[in-house]
Amino acid sequence: MKKIVIAAQPGLFTATLADMLRADFDVFSCTSGSMLPVLLDAVQPDGVIIEYSLPEFNCPQVLRSAEYLPPAILVIATFLSADIIQALEDAGAGCVMRIPCSEAAVLSRISEMITDQT
Repeated sequence: MKKIVIAAQPGLFTATLADMLRADFDVFSCTSGSMLPVLLDAVQPDGVIIEYSLPEFNCPQVLRSAEYLPPAILVIATFLSADIIQALEDAGAGCVMRIPCSEAAVLSRISEMITDQT
C-alpha cells in the first residue's frame, strides 16, 4: 500500500481527510513543522499534504532542507500570494491549494499526483 504523510494542525478537516485517505493509503501524521523532516525520512512516503501555517515551520525552508522528499507534495494554505506560491513551487511543491476546500478535493488531487508518479 502507498504511504502518505499529513502535516497539519488537528481538527475536523484533518481528521476527516485522514479517514478518507486510509481507504487507499497507509497514513502517518504530525502536527508540528519541526517533526515533518524526521517523519519524511523515517516513512519515505509516496506523498505528503502540508498545512502551510503549521507552528514552528517555514514550509519552503523545510522542503529545501529535507533529506527525503516524496514525489507528490501538496500544500494547503488559507492565505496565498504569488510570492508564497512561487517559493513553494521552487522548493518542490507540486500543487498548492487554498483552504477552505473539501476534503474530497484534496484527496482527489493528492491521489492524482501520486498516480502520475507511477
